[in-house]
Amino acid sequence: MLKSVKECLDYTLLATDGEIGEVSDFLLDDELKLRYLVIGTGRWLPGKTVMLPLPGSARWIPRSRRWS
Repeated sequence: MLKSVKECLDYTLLATDGEIGEVSDFLLDDELKLRYLVIGTGRWLPGKTVMLPLPGSARWIPRSRRWS
């Protein structure tokens, strides 16, 4: 399934114990492959961002606007 990067911004990232934050950006490699999700950590670590490597343990949940 193809998905627009713009459409995936602001998706919520879930951990086993609740929400971590929202997708604020993406990082691509030299071959334009998606390598990292940049996550705005919201209340978890206020004012911070983290990079989540892909592929990794994150999985997109269709129709829910969430990554888990």
